[in-house]
Amino acid sequence: FDTTETVEPSMLQRILTGVPERQSEAVTGQSRAAVGVSVVDIEAIKAFLKKCWSVDISTKEYAYLKGAVLFNPDLEGLRCLHYIQSLRREAHQALNEHVRLIHRDDTTRFAKLLIALSMLRAISPPVVAQLFFRPVIGTVNIEEVLMEMFYGK
Repeated sequence: FDTTETVEPSMLQRILTGVPERQSEAVTGQSRAAVGVSVVDIEAIKAFLKKCWSVDISTKEYAYLKGAVLFNPDLEGLRCLHYIQSLRREAHQALNEHVRLIHRDDTTRFAKLLIALSMLRAISPPVVAQLFFRPVIGTVNIEEVLMEMFYGK
């Protein structure tokens, strides 16, 4: 079993730098247009990443932001809505306390982090799946993959 390292840019690098996609992808229909990702979607991802880089999110802030994203009370069919709402509140509160403790001079940092979070929510999960998972694992429903990972099926 041999592996070969290629000099092809990753999908993320192509999005951020505007590098044209490989000729083979264009021929086989694997281009961005073929997977149904619009320029607007790509620009939203770029804007989100630029915002994150400009804020220079720390590892702890990232962990708290993940909690705020994962504990989403807005999803349909949740059974423990109040519990999930309280977990999200705790994530926001912990983030706010961390920011006030570590970044005392930056009174707008918490707001900047929440703005970055709102920009992430504007990016469609199917778009992320198309761009970053489809080339690796094919066409799948990302929610199903996450549930399988979560429940260990």
